[in-house]
Amino acid sequence: MKGAIIYKTKYGATKQYADWLGTELNLPIVKCDDLAEGQLKQYDFLLIGTSVYIGKFLIAKWLKRHVKDLNKKKIFLFIVAGTSVEETETRSKIVIDNVPQEIKPYCEIYFLKGKAIHKELFFMDKLLLKVAAIFEKDPIKKRVYFEDMNGVKKGNLLPIVSAVKNHIGKVVAI
Repeated sequence: MKGAIIYKTKYGATKQYADWLGTELNLPIVKCDDLAEGQLKQYDFLLIGTSVYIGKFLIAKWLKRHVKDLNKKKIFLFIVAGTSVEETETRSKIVIDNVPQEIKPYCEIYFLKGKAIHKELFFMDKLLLKVAAIFEKDPIKKRVYFEDMNGVKKGNLLPIVSAVKNHIGKVVAI
């Protein structure tokens, strides 16, 4: 079984998760934009990581461009976002809006906690958070738009690591 970790990041949380996964699973790590043409064909399974901005995957265009190469491959998709476990509707919408239908049946999806350190954010991202806060009615949720958050922890990866090892073990055992 040959696998790889492919990711796209903006502020580094997704890269951190990719690095941890690469070390734990002994898999190569590649930024999606650095993949050579046809390189995806050599892999039996992929871990694909992306962050989410305003409901959109950072890796969305890449996924659509490579859907034929991804079709029928086992994919462990890790989505790095600020949405909480309780926000099931929001998470479902993110998946529906961003995961191409052709690859959805082959994906195991994992949401991982991201980070937002306001002094590190680009101006436009700070502005978008302020605009989003204007439309938020819940005062507790509204506070989140203005506070730093860092939920990036190695322990968040346990379910993915277990699933990948289980997948590799099942395939090898056959």
